[in-house]
Amino acid sequence: FAELALAVAARALRGYGEDGGCAILAPMLDLVGPPPADVEGPSCRVAFEEGEEGEDPIPVLYASRDLKPGEVLSRDCGEDCAELLLQHGVAKRALAGDSVEVLVTITNESAKPWQMKTLRQLVPELRPGRLPGDFVVPGKLRYPAEDDDRNLDGIVGDGIFRAAYLISAKDRDDFSVEEMQCGIDGIFQERRKSCLETLGQLIKGCRGEFSTIAKEDQRALDKREVEGARRIAVEYRLEKKR
Repeated sequence: FAELALAVAARALRGYGEDGGCAILAPMLDLVGPPPADVEGPSCRVAFEEGEEGEDPIPVLYASRDLKPGEVLSRDCGEDCAELLLQHGVAKRALAGDSVEVLVTITNESAKPWQMKTLRQLVPELRPGRLPGDFVVPGKLRYPAEDDDRNLDGIVGDGIFRAAYLISAKDRDDFSVEEMQCGIDGIFQERRKSCLETLGQLIKGCRGEFSTIAKEDQRALDKREVEGARRIAVEYRLEKKR
């Protein structure tokens, strides 16, 4: 049974995903994976065409551009950066909808006692930081689509926004639960400006969680200082920083 389960899992990884969560194994299609990291886009696309009456649609592979001799066929697998890395060992540039998990640190010096108390009430996922009195807000930042880059509520996790809104308040009168519940796009003028400035500072502080900076990663890739699995890991880490 263990060998059968392993064989099914291996085949499923090479299957072509269809609506409904099914994986289809088709000659040719199961051998065409995502493009390499240094290639801009896939060389092929998959289309389902109607077959004979009573038969299932037929998957057909079409070239997306003029193919060069010896060029490896590739297709869009419909997976985000994390799935491409885990399933195919490919680190691609961030795509719309991809996200990165961050840990925003609220230090004891950056917040007043009443802000810290309110933060514990409004952000259930809050947890103690590395130093006494500090707290960490876990959350996600999402890479937006080109036509959705002004929807800040969809880009910044709710917990991170709440922390920024609270910390940016000058005093208790500058803080309103009702206004906070409207999200980033529901606050305006000077209050919005101060919140966005604080948000930027908190997110920039997350870079300290990485052992390297983006320029160091890019230099390691350009000079081929890392190869194999380490190179893939650096490419993936660099995209998260971006």
